[in-house]
Amino acid sequence: MKKLISLLSIIAIAAASSSCSSKSSSKESSKASAAVSGAYDNSSADKYVGSWSSERCSITVYEEDGKYPVMIRWATNASDYSEWEYSCTYNEDKCSLICDGGAVRTDHFFDGSIGAEKSEVRYTDGKAEFTLSNDKLIWNDLIDNAGKNMLFER
Repeated sequence: MKKLISLLSIIAIAAASSSCSSKSSSKESSKASAAVSGAYDNSSADKYVGSWSSERCSITVYEEDGKYPVMIRWATNASDYSEWEYSCTYNEDKCSLICDGGAVRTDHFFDGSIGAEKSEVRYTDGKAEFTLSNDKLIWNDLIDNAGKNMLFER
């Protein structure tokens, strides 16, 4: 009977930690659950860090002093591509990375008339939100809706 109660307690702790919107009281439960079961804390921003890709688009998320720079490169063909640079923070309530402004989109293209690459800054006031769903990254660009309906995998 004691083993059953212990097992039920572990299951309850694990269920409480799987909710991303859990507050600090359940964070302790999450840590306890991770210690007991080896589970990953689903509310951790560190889950975003790394390289992600979908078709001709790649996303790299870094961690630097509690901030999360996000670099995106999307190739439109062999020589032309766009880059986005976001400075994100982790929003614990939404369990997402948020850039509230200041992101830069730059388009790079080959200009055949001069035989060289040219770059054009499209905007410097970009915003975005990055979320995870079933271990896939979702990019919600809030300026020109880039990344719509795309899922990024490791």
